[in-house]
Amino acid sequence: VSVFLPVVPCPRPKFVWLEASTNALITSETRMLARDSGATVNSNDLVHTAKVGAGDSVKFAPDEVDRIKKQFGPPGIRILGFRAESQLRAKWSIGKSSFLAPKEDSCGHNGLVFFRELHAKLVSSKRYAVAEIIARDGMQPRLVALVAATAANTASAAVEPGSCGFHMVPLPYADDYRSLTVPQGTCCAPPDGAVDRAKAVVQSLTVDFDPSSVPNPSLQRQYHLLQQLAVMDDDQKPPEDLSLPDREGMRSFATLFTAFQSSWGSAADGYNPEAFAPLPKPAKPAPTSDEMAAIDMDSLQRAGQLTTLTMPYLKQFLKEHHEATSGNKQELVDRVSALVQKKRDKRGREDE
Repeated sequence: VSVFLPVVPCPRPKFVWLEASTNALITSETRMLARDSGATVNSNDLVHTAKVGAGDSVKFAPDEVDRIKKQFGPPGIRILGFRAESQLRAKWSIGKSSFLAPKEDSCGHNGLVFFRELHAKLVSSKRYAVAEIIARDGMQPRLVALVAATAANTASAAVEPGSCGFHMVPLPYADDYRSLTVPQGTCCAPPDGAVDRAKAVVQSLTVDFDPSSVPNPSLQRQYHLLQQLAVMDDDQKPPEDLSLPDREGMRSFATLFTAFQSSWGSAADGYNPEAFAPLPKPAKPAPTSDEMAAIDMDSLQRAGQLTTLTMPYLKQFLKEHHEATSGNKQELVDRVSALVQKKRDKRGREDE
């Protein structure tokens, strides 16, 4: 069989370090150093230990470490039993689910027949298999639920709906459960009609959510900045964040919200939703031409006071001179200072 992850987080592009003068890639290496002497320690000189009791430790030889890693047996999947699908709880999942599919070129005819018969039987009986999996040599066993894939429970572009395979959901051991003490606060009964009004609010905010139609706003912002740097164009429209709520649409249900809030009477007095979820601050408008003309950049540069200007003024000055506006404030200040100095030197040559 083969196991793969249908859905994995898409990471942001990583930056690489370059040597400033040659733009050559810089490679890095990791070394282990002794804490006392600072001498380099080779992997052959390492000793595996485990703490026991108060400050005591037990040393293990390399062959003992190898036996410990392989004490659970070779890699594989062992079915322990079956349970009704209705008894599988979403809260039991403690990690990423993966997809188990047969490898027709290596499992053989009998193995493929067994896989398909097991899949068909679990689908018809609405059951799932509880199994123990050892993914590879040295790995600890993990309890998993093998849920037969159907068109109803498969909604991934990587897995064709109705494929002959199993969703492999990691299950907890008894040691994985936490003992929590949840503080019990005071609670009051809702006023008459408040529950019905709350249901109306929830129904009005219910949407058909499809994760495949919502791009990651962090990634979109990253790509947008890279594109700006590549084409040196700051006028590009930033990408729309589709993860934000539809505030315009929510305003059409304002009467429902007001009715729910008023049903609580004095309990709702002074309630301000923006105090708990404040709206994002609007972007400051770019300075006007008159505001820019009133600033003496030459005098500020001579006095070393360009840092007193805010980011919009620095960016607007650079934009007017067709310079890049990306970077932090100190980078913008250095860029503006160099530009002002360049203009001053040019005027000096013309006067001569």
